[in-house]
Amino acid sequence: MGSIHQFYDKSPLGGYVIANKDIKGNLNYEGFVRQDGAWYVMRETVSQGDHTYEYVQGFGDYETSWAGRADLNYKPFHHT
Repeated sequence: MGSIHQFYDKSPLGGYVIANKDIKGNLNYEGFVRQDGAWYVMRETVSQGDHTYEYVQGFGDYETSWAGRADLNYKPFHHT
């Protein structure tokens, strides 16, 4: 079995660190950035105990994208 470090190196989000959280109950956002300027914003929607996670990815100008996170075009991770 590999180490947790090996898992994160092979994960699509390997190298990203969490930059922001906006937790409000039924609609939550988390922003992840990488040193080279790449970023993801994850939106979590909670409905009747079910959690749906959708993502948008970009490169550069993370701060502007985070500020406008409610209006970004989110998709399931396998479509990003």
